[in-house]
Amino acid sequence: MTPPASSKRIFVYLPAELPHLKGVRDQPLARQWSTTAVIRGASHADLVLWHAKHIQAQSTHVDMAHALAHADVLITHAGHSTVCQALLAGVPMVLIPRSLETRHTAIAAVHAGAAVIADMPEGDDSVINDLAGSIEQAKALTHPRARRQARLDPAKAGEASGSNIKGANGQTTNEAEG
Repeated sequence: MTPPASSKRIFVYLPAELPHLKGVRDQPLARQWSTTAVIRGASHADLVLWHAKHIQAQSTHVDMAHALAHADVLITHAGHSTVCQALLAGVPMVLIPRSLETRHTAIAAVHAGAAVIADMPEGDDSVINDLAGSIEQAKALTHPRARRQARLDPAKAGEASGSNIKGANGQTTNEAEG
């Protein structure tokens, strides 16, 4: 059964050891959001905690392209491959970076207009403040959807992305120009 267009379709792709996992789980449970959760490395007991009528949880491999095609928002730890796949699919992201590498990836995705970083209190990496607000901010991003539309209609590519990106060399380029 396909959820109504107005409902949120959340795709969660996170490692089981992430301290924020309970915070990520609690809001879709309480708000009845249609959620597909891939919790890598999760035990059966961990997955039982996610069990609900509107949530599908698994710890095994998922067809990422298929999952992203059916998602309004991706919540992930900001791994490079996952962020790249979401960018290609045009799915906005809520990112929960944990390492220096994922923080850099998250910052790049935010600068590209494709993601928001989850609001976490200083010094406490087990809590996420207002995940719902972060999801709404991510859904409001036009860049990922514009990219998807541009792939469907190349004539609109110039108007789809007006984001200026500053490269490592300090020069600013317009993404629509290449």
